[in-house]
Order: sequence, then structure tokens, then C-alpha cells
Amino acid sequence: MDIIKEILALKTPHHYCDDSWYSCPLAEDGCCNDEVDKTKCNCGADAHNARVDALVKKLQPKPGVHFRIVEAPNGELIVEP
Repeated sequence: MDIIKEILALKTPHHYCDDSWYSCPLAEDGCCNDEVDKTKCNCGADAHNARVDALVKKLQPKPGVHFRIVEAPNGELIVEP
């Protein structure tokens, strides 16, 4: 199991709704509500994805530090030097 890939898979797209009035302005087709700032996420995807990126950054090994995260037979994740 590649834990970094698993964590990156938790990223989420901007909310899209068939009625684009309710879509996030940053969703693929945007939002048709003219009262909404078209440059800012209002669905939480940007904040969520930033947290995912921060977690991945913390898990990336630093120069000179070597470890790996492995999955034990019981499913628990273990950090090995």
C-alpha cells in the first residue's frame, strides 16, 4: 500500500450541482449566481484539499531521514526506520 497515494485519493473536486445556482464557483461549469464571488471556493474543497496536501507534506521524508509506512497484517499502519 502506498500511503501517500491513498491520502492523495482523498482529495475532492469542487461541488457541482445540475442546477448551477448551487454549484461552487470553482466547479467545472461554475455557478450562475451573480451574487457569489466567482474567484473563491464556497464548498470547502479548497480547504479540504489543502489539509490533504499538508498531511502529505508532513509524511514526505526529509533529507537524511529514512522511514517507510507499512501495513501490518491486522491493518494497522506502522512506521519503520
